[in-house]
Amino acid sequence: MASDPPDPHEVARQGDFLISTDPCLLDVGLIHDFLANRSYWATRRPLEVVQRSLENSLCFGLYERGRQVGFARVVTDRATFAWLCDVFVLEEYRGRGLAKWLIESVMNHPDLRGLRRVLLGTRDAHGLYRRYGFTPLADPVWLSGNSPGHDPVRHGAGHRPVSLTRLPGHTGLRLQPHPRGLVHGVAAGGERDGRICKQDADRLPT
Repeated sequence: MASDPPDPHEVARQGDFLISTDPCLLDVGLIHDFLANRSYWATRRPLEVVQRSLENSLCFGLYERGRQVGFARVVTDRATFAWLCDVFVLEEYRGRGLAKWLIESVMNHPDLRGLRRVLLGTRDAHGLYRRYGFTPLADPVWLSGNSPGHDPVRHGAGHRPVSLTRLPGHTGLRLQPHPRGLVHGVAAGGERDGRICKQDADRLPT
């Protein structure tokens, strides 16, 4: 009797735990609750914004026997660039190596291999990300942007820039909305070998 074909969304499995990119498995309510109510970077993020972000990203769900217990989202063109964001493991599942396994699975995903650059912004867990080649972006890089969809009624009066600003005497960059947040980057070897390396990791094109 023929066996079932492999699940194309299954990324990794360890015992009762599964990492999958299947959007149908995502617990949108749980993801929204954590981001809006328990994260420092997405406080009060509306449900419709969360839903739209999931629909337009490569999402990795971490599950225990079907129950979602962790998450990571990647915004990418699947060719040159990716932004890793919204990474979390539920509090009761921390300290078991699941976050390391999740990040390792993300970084090894076929759609993300050979990218020229992967970035993330974080104010904690620097040691975790350093394991996978992430290092603080060095001077004199400046990254800046604005929020064209900023709603002064919902988010407060005035233009609220989203920018990464160089600190005097500091080798990293701070994400202004989070005073202790460093932006990290890795550069991959592209089609040459696909390995994470420091080449160009501290430079971004202007």
